[in-house]
Amino acid sequence: MDINFSYQKPNDPLHISHRKRDTKDAMPDYHTHVDHYEVYYLINGKRKYFINDKTYYVNSGNLVFINKGILHRTFYVDQYEHERLLINFNDQLFANEKNTYSSLLQAVFNQTLIIQLNRHEQQEIEYILFKMISEMQKEEDCVDLFLKTLLIQLLISSVRYLNRNTADTQEFTGSVYHKMTDIIHYINKHYHTSELTLDSVADEFFISSYYLSRIFKKATGFTYSEYLNHVRIQEAQRLLRESEMKVIDIAGKVGFNSLTHFGRVFKNHTRYTPSYYRRIHNN
Repeated sequence: MDINFSYQKPNDPLHISHRKRDTKDAMPDYHTHVDHYEVYYLINGKRKYFINDKTYYVNSGNLVFINKGILHRTFYVDQYEHERLLINFNDQLFANEKNTYSSLLQAVFNQTLIIQLNRHEQQEIEYILFKMISEMQKEEDCVDLFLKTLLIQLLISSVRYLNRNTADTQEFTGSVYHKMTDIIHYINKHYHTSELTLDSVADEFFISSYYLSRIFKKATGFTYSEYLNHVRIQEAQRLLRESEMKVIDIAGKVGFNSLTHFGRVFKNHTRYTPSYYRRIHNN
C-alpha cells in the first residue's frame, strides 16, 4: 500500500514528507533546491542515488545529506518497493540562531554524505524520525517548534556519528560509471555550447549515441536532454538572481538558440517564467 503524507505550512522553512511506494518511480525531473538543505532517510528497500556527478547505493538505514543547489535524484535498483522520510529546510529555520547552528550544518552538508548506520544507531535515528511522523499526523499545539527540535536532535546525532566513524559512501563502480563521471564533467564544462548534442558528446567519447543514451539513463536516472537542460537552467537561475543581464542574453549564454524554447524549458523546470522568477527572487 502506498503512503504519501507531508507537513508544510505556507512560507514555512521546514517541509517533511513520508512516502512508501511499491511501484516504479523516481524523483521529479531536474531535482535540485536553490536554497534548501535535504535529509533523506531510507526506512526500507534499496535505491540508486545520483548526486552531483556520481551514483551511489543507498540501503535501508542510510542517511543522506544534500546541500543547497546540488542536483540529485533517486531511482530503483532491482526492486520498486521502498519507504523513505524526506526533510527539506532552509536557512530561515535557524535565522535567529545562525551562529549557533552554522557549524552543525557545515559538518553534515559540506560534502556528499551518506551515513550507514548500525542497528543501534538506526533505532536512535528512527525514534526521532517516527516521532516526526507522529507529530505531523497529530498537528497539536507548537508542532512546528517540536519538529524543529527533533531536526536539531537528528543533526546532532549525525555529527556525533561522524565524530566516531568515517562515512563510507558506496559509489557505483565499473567502467560505465567511471566513463559517465567523465561525461558529466564534460557536459558541466561545455553546457553553454548550443551544439552540445547527444551525437557530439558521443563522438567526443568514441561511443555511439545509442549507447550513450542508454548508459546515461541507467547511471543517472536522467535522459541526456533532461540533464543538459537542468545544468543550463540552474545557471540561468543564478544569472537571473545575481545579474542584470537581459533574459534573451541569459538564454544565449547558457546554450539556448531560441528564447521561446528557453522560456518553455525554464517554466517546465521552475514553474515560473524567467521574468517572474527574477522578480520574486529579487524581492
